[in-house]
Amino acid sequence: MKIWPLLVLTSVINFNALSQSTDIYNNFYSRYYGTVDSNIYVTANLIVLNDALSGTYNYSYVNRLNEKNKSKSLPVVGSLTNSIAKLKEYGKNNFFLEGSLSEEKFNGEWILNDNHISFNLNEEYPPGSMELDVHYLHSEERLVKDSTNSPTAELELTLIYPQKSNGSNVHDSISKFISAGFFGINSHSLMPDSMLTMFEGEYYNNYKDQNTSRYLSGSSFNWQKSISMSVLNNSNGILCLEYVKYAYSGGAHGMTNISFDNINTENGIRYDYKDIFVDNSDSIISDLLTTQLYMDKGIPTDIKLSDAGYFVDQIKPNHNLFINNSGVGFVYNSYEIAPYSYGQTFIFLEYDKIREILCKETPAFKLLK
Repeated sequence: MKIWPLLVLTSVINFNALSQSTDIYNNFYSRYYGTVDSNIYVTANLIVLNDALSGTYNYSYVNRLNEKNKSKSLPVVGSLTNSIAKLKEYGKNNFFLEGSLSEEKFNGEWILNDNHISFNLNEEYPPGSMELDVHYLHSEERLVKDSTNSPTAELELTLIYPQKSNGSNVHDSISKFISAGFFGINSHSLMPDSMLTMFEGEYYNNYKDQNTSRYLSGSSFNWQKSISMSVLNNSNGILCLEYVKYAYSGGAHGMTNISFDNINTENGIRYDYKDIFVDNSDSIISDLLTTQLYMDKGIPTDIKLSDAGYFVDQIKPNHNLFINNSGVGFVYNSYEIAPYSYGQTFIFLEYDKIREILCKETPAFKLLK
């Protein structure tokens, strides 16, 4: 896979910037596939950004009858130092994967309690998956160019984009969805680095337009904005992309918003809620979501959700969902069903629970084991 260094940052320099990242890093995305101890099949979607690792780790066991058990997907984070990667499940303290990582291979040991089990993963893109590149931009700019005490704005963008167009309608369709999901504009006709620099210029112009008069009156703020992406699934005809957007422009706190695209890699069609679930299944899904939330949060069933701090007593499907090899997840952003202090609410429904209400026409139905 082609590595995209920070071309955008070395080709365009804004001399009003406080500091900009102009170092060249091998930032990349790779889809790895292989085995752990010969009977555990693993697919990992990993993003390397400078010396940080993030992504998803999906595995399934093979039993004595040579049948695969249902898959499980884990969000993972970690570090990369001198080509040695360490990965842990998001929110956990202990690393469970450690080994040599390159764009083409990830080999090492799976650490399970006191056991060290070897694993061998290779970069692989079978039919139904897509090769992707990482484009990265990070910069800061002063509101007042020559003042060291000036408020500043900071911008960080991590864009995951299909590799150079082969002229196919599928590539063009997926590029459009990503451009709209990431930038909020239909600018897919531009090169990815051009879209990043255009967004950067608009961001800093907006910062100055809204804060210059405030600065003169002594009430301006620092601003901060980041947009990042993750690949939650890139197999079996489904490309699931996550967009995490954070913005702070003054006030008590910033705001984070999480959204998704679920795209068929065979025809470039994006799947929405109505394409994944059969008609008239809202009430069933609502009951499943509510029950799952009670279980996830350990809330006694004799307590109403509203008495546990939520805004509602019944969780309704909100259509902000993602698909992976294990099931379908729903994400509720801050203030949607709960206060800001609760953060985002993730509710995941495994395929066994939604088997009867999945549309048979979507790739998600093929993921049933």
